[in-house]
Amino acid sequence: MTARAELVDLVWNVQTQDPDALTPRDAEEVADAILAAGYRKRRVVTTATELEAVPRGVVLRSKAGSIVARFDAVRGVVFGEGRPFPWGIVDLPAVVLYDPTEA
Repeated sequence: MTARAELVDLVWNVQTQDPDALTPRDAEEVADAILAAGYRKRRVVTTATELEAVPRGVVLRSKAGSIVARFDAVRGVVFGEGRPFPWGIVDLPAVVLYDPTEA
């Protein structure tokens, strides 16, 4: 399901006092406006395979709350720490905070 389709579904299913207050076209227009304003659903890394595919420079917030960045093919760094760690031990799920390939 696309982000737009998810938003249309959410808007369409809002409970209102007047069941005729919103049409399917209204829900589509509201979803389009939300997307045009810059809303993007956060990306979450949930598996070791997804973690391995994360490109260098991506910043994540781990399940444990650590802010980590992919340093190279096998290491990451924790913000505030001076030494790298094995990238495969990031506590999942982890939320993508920054992805330089999307900047």
